[in-house]
Amino acid sequence: MCDYAEFLLAEDEPVKAQQWIRRCIEVGTKKEQAFLLMAKCHIALNELPQARDYLKRCLELYPTSKSARREMVKLEKRMARLGNLKNLTVDELC
Repeated sequence: MCDYAEFLLAEDEPVKAQQWIRRCIEVGTKKEQAFLLMAKCHIALNELPQARDYLKRCLELYPTSKSARREMVKLEKRMARLGNLKNLTVDELC
């Protein structure tokens, strides 16, 4: 399911991908990948606070996830450029 969601996201179909990702989360398969993909979907839809929420949840469940941390850093920089973040570090967000 998550692999198909990743394909949909690559095909610029983030809303359709979200439907598949929700199923992954519900059945408990590949949760780390699912939370990362959901964050990427929200980023694609320019829903940055929601993306941050999914990345934070991923890092709560998988604190050693390098992928989640890397995405959080990229998102933090993007939000800072847009003025949506007030001098928070990645560690404060996690």
